[in-house]
Amino acid sequence: MFARDEPRARRRHRELGKTARRSCDAARFVDWNDLAYLLAALRHRTLAGAARELGCEHTTVSRRIAALEAALDVRLFTRSPEGLVPTEVADEIAPLVEQIEATVQAIERRITGHDHRIAGIVRLTTSETFASFIIKRLVELRARHPDVIVQVLAENRVLDIARGEADLALRFAETTQRDLVVRKLGIVHWVMYASTEYAALRGAPSPVDDLRGHNIVGYDDALATVPGATWLAAHGDGATVAFRGNSLRAVLEATLAGMGLTVLPCQLGDPEAGLVRLSPESLGHRTLCLVVHPDLAKVARVRAVIDFLVEVTARDRAALLGEGR
Repeated sequence: MFARDEPRARRRHRELGKTARRSCDAARFVDWNDLAYLLAALRHRTLAGAARELGCEHTTVSRRIAALEAALDVRLFTRSPEGLVPTEVADEIAPLVEQIEATVQAIERRITGHDHRIAGIVRLTTSETFASFIIKRLVELRARHPDVIVQVLAENRVLDIARGEADLALRFAETTQRDLVVRKLGIVHWVMYASTEYAALRGAPSPVDDLRGHNIVGYDDALATVPGATWLAAHGDGATVAFRGNSLRAVLEATLAGMGLTVLPCQLGDPEAGLVRLSPESLGHRTLCLVVHPDLAKVARVRAVIDFLVEVTARDRAALLGEGR
């Protein structure tokens, strides 16, 4: 009865007070770790994709998001056959949560930067095929710094250094993020190869860009922009495509099996005794770059790995350029 008679401004003030108290109560019970699950779900729009990023089960993602929704007393996603659909509230708070993530990561990097011990784990991401070039040389780093463990994340997906998915990256793709340090390490050249059996039976193309009558081991759309794929696409008239692979490893194995000729990076093709070069000159190249966050570059163990990578890529330049054969 009294509420009906009180002035409108007073009623409005009382309702705002209730809202504020409800928000404060929610904030006290929010587990800030749940925000990481929210961001992963926003990025991938599926529980499975978020779980892969966070290294957990999809049921864990679902449970943590539900806990966050309960703490905030709001719906953040609706489920659909296509995956997770963010609500208006989720889209509205996403930039704020990203700021929190960036701040936390900056704090962690700043604290880590005071670690002067050459010990601990350094996560290095690179492509699956270039990983073997690096792994073969890590025994030298181990001899120098036995307390440093290099965790090689060998995958073709570009991991986000700024978000802390890896500490270092060796990349051939362009890095556009402006807050990262990018250092050019060298050029990887691509040349034409075939198996010894294929070369003995069919010979080398003459001139090298006349592939008429030859079989080609090609690349599918996933690798359409790599130098080998673009060169073969430009010069493949009159040739027969015998195989297409969605990875350099698949293309290499098909070439070793004698299915046809192809164009591969020298660091991958030259070590294979079962392959012969069919082109003396380079048919394409890519630039190898080292990428690191400037805060992590000050960490002793990361700095030791950086110095090692710079050293071995300079020392083994011939293998990258294809001058080793």
